[in-house]
Amino acid sequence: MKTFQNSLILSAIILLQGLSSCGQNNSFRNAANPPTVTLPSTVEKRFDGYSVKMPADWKLFVRGNCVDMSFIAWDPKNPLRQFFHYGTAGPIYLTYRQKQITNQYVNMGGMRTPWNDAPVIQPFTPENFLINFHLIADQPEVRRTSEKLPELYNVSIISSEPQLPGFRNFPSTTAIIRAVFTNRERTISSQGLFMVTAVSVIMNTGGPGDNMGIAYSFMGITAPLNEFDALVGGMEKCLEGFSIDPSYVSNCIAANDKFTQGVLQAGKTLAEGSNTLMKSWEYKTKSQDISSQKISDGILGKQRMYDPSTKQVYEFSNTFPDQYKLNPGKYNISGLQSLPADDYKLWNQPALIGSNYVRQVN
Repeated sequence: MKTFQNSLILSAIILLQGLSSCGQNNSFRNAANPPTVTLPSTVEKRFDGYSVKMPADWKLFVRGNCVDMSFIAWDPKNPLRQFFHYGTAGPIYLTYRQKQITNQYVNMGGMRTPWNDAPVIQPFTPENFLINFHLIADQPEVRRTSEKLPELYNVSIISSEPQLPGFRNFPSTTAIIRAVFTNRERTISSQGLFMVTAVSVIMNTGGPGDNMGIAYSFMGITAPLNEFDALVGGMEKCLEGFSIDPSYVSNCIAANDKFTQGVLQAGKTLAEGSNTLMKSWEYKTKSQDISSQKISDGILGKQRMYDPSTKQVYEFSNTFPDQYKLNPGKYNISGLQSLPADDYKLWNQPALIGSNYVRQVN
């Protein structure tokens, strides 16, 4: 298992070798309103063998060396503004039966491993990996060794685009995914664009450690829901700006010579797939944008109404609209209506907190 993980992480190193530079890119095709946030100027953080470009006032956590390399950069003022890359994430169990076999082995005196408490993700697909990522991140050992992890809770998939498999020697699926999610406290909704390959390692020996899954080259760009369109271009350039010295890559390959040929093929395939990450966002549809807003409301227990005379949108708790519709004349704004299902502009404009503006008058 460890050797297999090493070969997968090395694939990610080769993939990242050819990526480019970070900068302010505030492209926001289909945006209903001009952006209210931008990325600050960037700086280059250099390490032994590689460098990362990121906004000057952001934080960075880098973990691992060579086959264990991962990083996450985030805005300390709003940690949901972040971009990251993990060489691997996992492992996870492919079946509940396999986890039971491993636990029985430990209970009989067998040696514990770091993945004994890993979650089961069945079936193991890129989409299910993303939905269940918090189960991996919340493992005590993972939190103990990580200063910062992406908070991806209550994930709802907006779209998923299959890509060429990133590792052809094992069953694998790759996808670019757009999703809405919340923080741990379920108080803030965000959206993200992700790319990940789900690889199944099936040994069929029936023993502990068989039938595990690993996600490899897990990339992500996230921001609060209504900021994402303004920030995604700049953060994607930062993600691409991760640079590795050729000599560093050569040393990694030499340390894993047995797997070099397969790894190079996997790196080439994923490098081609990574070029479509931003294109996926640029060609998003208005219906997907509306869906992301509706899903966010559902997760947070909110509903929106608007005033047709002013086009102002308000956000209320789930219970308010039904109460309001019983007697609109009791309120200082009496003409509120539910948003039309397909009105892109209304669904994507900032909403005022309704309780601050709409109140009973008699």
